[in-house]
Amino acid sequence: MEKKIRVFVFARLKPSQINYKIIPLSRSPLVEHVYVLRKTPLDVDTENVECIALPKILRIRLFYWMFTAIYGAWLIKKKKANVIVSYNIFPHGFNGYIASLITGKPLIYAEIIEDTTVFYNSWIKRILIKQILKRAKRILVPGSVTGEFWQKKGFNKTYQLHSTVNPEQFKPKRVEKKYDFIFIGVLDSRKRPDIIISAIAKLREKGYPVNICMIGYGDLQQSIEQQIQKLNLTEVVTLKETNDVLESLQESKILVMSSLAEGIPCAMLEAMACELIVVVPPVGDIADVIMPGINGFLHDNTQEDIVKKMEEAYSKYDSLGSMREKARETVIQKHSYQFAINRWNDLLINVKQ
Repeated sequence: MEKKIRVFVFARLKPSQINYKIIPLSRSPLVEHVYVLRKTPLDVDTENVECIALPKILRIRLFYWMFTAIYGAWLIKKKKANVIVSYNIFPHGFNGYIASLITGKPLIYAEIIEDTTVFYNSWIKRILIKQILKRAKRILVPGSVTGEFWQKKGFNKTYQLHSTVNPEQFKPKRVEKKYDFIFIGVLDSRKRPDIIISAIAKLREKGYPVNICMIGYGDLQQSIEQQIQKLNLTEVVTLKETNDVLESLQESKILVMSSLAEGIPCAMLEAMACELIVVVPPVGDIADVIMPGINGFLHDNTQEDIVKKMEEAYSKYDSLGSMREKARETVIQKHSYQFAINRWNDLLINVKQ
């Protein structure tokens, strides 16, 4: 019987990202075990996935940058891993690169969002990025836009393997809808939750009695709370901090996003699997998933168009049953666990030593 693969992962993945990126990898029949090196502990309810927390001294920023790759290389040898995967370029792509040099194990570099393409504009960072990508056996990209970017830069080892969700878990539930809109994401300048709050205020000025559930936390949390009070929306906006979003999704009608950068966001796929209408921007590789007017709405990321598309989705919601069904169908066909497992199988056959 052919020896199975042990995969070692450098990443800062949220619990939901462990589910959507690591669990499908672990379910490949080619994989024996997956080890994920994280800053903090995390229990995973899967036998062949182990999250390893860094020693406390390596969580100090200076020591983290200096020694994590070496510590990872030691673990790779100890765990007898034979493939390295790193998610996002700094510091994890760098750590994977150094560990690959030390151990001689093949590196797979995975892009989640557009950070690497942004860093590439800096000539200093570009030199290091080129070395990392040259070392990588494959460059995983969430979609065609990111793939074309790297191919134009001369890196032809791209392989599309994007976020996936479990449609057996995320599915519609026929319950009364508590929320007209829902936002899920980090409360920071890249996700722009303030734009969404302003849009809710404008819709209410137009006479629509809309409300919204906002799930997330981040640097803008205090300013978002102040904005809500200033616009007299305290009875309209529900703020939550939780990693368990399923119930809130099932109680919502429309997911709205206003991000400046994305790959293929898990929150969008989760919402589609639950048959929500999605109103999202065409950033990153989102346009690979959304067919405007068929399985969702795309806006141009201006305040005016966000309000326009939110208004259309809200006012026509009851007549958009086929759009909601098509959204779920899209996830089942192209963004399910089984789809990702099949892609990992094809990739690992050609990468393993």
